[in-house]
Amino acid sequence: MINNNIFIINLIDGKLLKRYKVLIDATIDGKDSLFIYNFMNIQKWNNAEDNEFVLFIDKNVILFELNEDENDIINIKILNYSYFPNFDDNQFLKKLSEKQNKFFSYNKKSFNIISIY
Repeated sequence: MINNNIFIINLIDGKLLKRYKVLIDATIDGKDSLFIYNFMNIQKWNNAEDNEFVLFIDKNVILFELNEDENDIINIKILNYSYFPNFDDNQFLKKLSEKQNKFFSYNKKSFNIISIY
């Protein structure tokens, strides 16, 4: 992921297979518009098919999977969504380990505040 774009790249030949642009539907100054959030984080979700990822956008956590259909087209499917109202802009989520789907959050201003999910 770079900025608000998710790139699916063939690592063997470096070819770009698919690009998704993440835009957020928002009301700004009373008008409906599309919003690009400054910081988004994507991390691998461990599963047997090795095709699921977690996207963190502000207080929102989105679990999605990538699948290839019979025409070799890559599709994205949202599996789950959660909202954590207690997150703030100073909080970051990291995986406890590469083999587990457990995360911890910490506040970058105060490392004394740690939560495990």
